[in-house]
Amino acid sequence: MYESDLKEKMKMVDALVPLEVRAYDRPAEVGILPRAAVASRIAAGAMIFVASSARTPVAYLCATTKECWIGEIDDWLLVSPGEVYFYDAYTRPEWRGKKIYSRLICAAAGYFRQRSYERAMIFATRRNARSIRGIARCGFDRYATVRYCNFMGWKSWTIRVGERHVGSRLRLEN
Repeated sequence: MYESDLKEKMKMVDALVPLEVRAYDRPAEVGILPRAAVASRIAAGAMIFVASSARTPVAYLCATTKECWIGEIDDWLLVSPGEVYFYDAYTRPEWRGKKIYSRLICAAAGYFRQRSYERAMIFATRRNARSIRGIARCGFDRYATVRYCNFMGWKSWTIRVGERHVGSRLRLEN
């Protein structure tokens, strides 16, 4: 799990292609995510950031200030006031490797920074090296490692927490 202090000077990453990033806080046709998926995320309190190049949607990132399910570790993240969690990012395969993911993270962080949020968080599995590089490029620091195993219904979690500044916690931590 990674965090960034939104009160500090933020890194801004430029994509390698011209991009426009728009934030959606109500159901809309975003062109990269089915309308029903957009509506369900918005209804759950999420915002969706969509990156477009030449008016073609090429990537998205969701953000929430409410509790959020993290499927990769089978647990809820309880988001504290003043904090935001970024999740469910996707970049079309033909657009990957152009720093679009990093640009989306920076744009979303900037959006919440302007609204006086103090911290942003994001999660990536250790097998997703590209996501980890994209997150690090934006100045996020790893504050926790979660190991999760589900063997025939028997679930096990190990959490290693380093220097943590966020108030948000996984439900299993409480």
